[in-house]
Amino acid sequence: MLERSRRIVRHGQRPDADAPEELNLLEKGKHYGFPFQFSDWTNKPYAHTPDPPRGVTFIQPVGNLGPAAGGKDDGPLYTFDPHSSPAGITYLGGDYPEAWRDSFLVVRFGHLIKKPHDHGFDLLQMRLEKRGEGYAARTTTVLAPLGRPLDLVVLNRKVYILEYSRQTDNKGEFGSLPGRILELSFSE
Repeated sequence: MLERSRRIVRHGQRPDADAPEELNLLEKGKHYGFPFQFSDWTNKPYAHTPDPPRGVTFIQPVGNLGPAAGGKDDGPLYTFDPHSSPAGITYLGGDYPEAWRDSFLVVRFGHLIKKPHDHGFDLLQMRLEKRGEGYAARTTTVLAPLGRPLDLVVLNRKVYILEYSRQTDNKGEFGSLPGRILELSFSE
């Protein structure tokens, strides 16, 4: 379980170099790479990327062990598919049923770039594990496809998923049908 003084947040870096989206555990005094390093890459994403300051050690993002959002056991992704646009995130603490307790829920808006694959448009559950100096997460899909989810709101042990539109993939024109508010409730 994470200490309350620590928070997990999304560090949205979406360069056109197709770097994975990052999830970082932010701790005082540590450096997470931007703008010198993206994801777990050791190469510069662009020629104009500045050299990192001497003596600075970068902390790697949370490694995604999958099976969802691009991760896998034999080579974790740091952290989500490129351009999947992680948006809302919430922590489910000790008062939730065991299958949900001490995990995070993350919605991904979905990319706006026309690519052969659609990434995002979903709700993920992530369970963090301490791995050496960093963290990894077991990531599973809870709901998909969703209509460009923007955020999560927790109220009275229920999670509300806020959708932007009814567009659930990147194949057509940008959706104009209104989104929904979906309720996720938990039973013991």
